[in-house]
Amino acid sequence: IDSLFREAAQGFDKPLAQLTRQERLTLLGRLKSNHFFEQHKAMPYLAEQLAVSRHTLYKDLKALEG
Repeated sequence: IDSLFREAAQGFDKPLAQLTRQERLTLLGRLKSNHFFEQHKAMPYLAEQLAVSRHTLYKDLKALEG
């Protein structure tokens, strides 16, 4: 899970906790294409890494899907 996250997070030039929503959506899209969310405990891990709630991440994923 950590390696999938690090691979997707490359290229952001600021701390991940400071990403804008659009940047977060870009990251989520990368993670989704790499099947990150199929991993056990993916959402709690990601919420901790980005310093946002799981609820925020679920809303962002929903926005990303349509």
